[in-house]
Amino acid sequence: MTLGSLIERILDEKVIRASSETGTSIILRERGANMRVRVVGLADPCTTIRMGGKGKLNHLTYLKSGNRRKICDFLLVLRWEGQDHAVFVELKKSLGSKGDPEEQLLRSRPLMDYLLSVCDIEEGRSISRPTVSYVIIYERIRLDKSPIRPDLTGKIDEIEYKSINIKRFQGDELELSDLVRV
Repeated sequence: MTLGSLIERILDEKVIRASSETGTSIILRERGANMRVRVVGLADPCTTIRMGGKGKLNHLTYLKSGNRRKICDFLLVLRWEGQDHAVFVELKKSLGSKGDPEEQLLRSRPLMDYLLSVCDIEEGRSISRPTVSYVIIYERIRLDKSPIRPDLTGKIDEIEYKSINIKRFQGDELELSDLVRV
């Protein structure tokens, strides 16, 4: 049994899009920012978990507000090349937009640890830990005020933020293989 199917068994249907619904691609949509990204190249099922906000997976409500409650937009749990992977995804309209997506990704990590602990208890054994990736996807890049923009699509760069490596992409359609490669 895959990690994604274990997680589907323990989470409420309101926060997940089950793996059987995803096919060969998934669409990540953030309604507040009116942003949509298609992830293509899925060979195996992918469990998509909506994170943050009302009716979505969140931190404990009794954590003090502020940075402690920041969270990314999606968690993808899938099997790729025979290994379980967890991909935290934050969607942003533009690279120049305000906010700290790196902090949102970092603060999402405890939720995965919690889900894995619940799966351990449900299964009565320690399940294997997935490879974890952190990704920020921008709809566009605002380099300066000039009207001429270079065509930057795909991977922009990789940065280190505190204890995590974050891959940054621009575009509305990305390959899954780019997101999961460590």
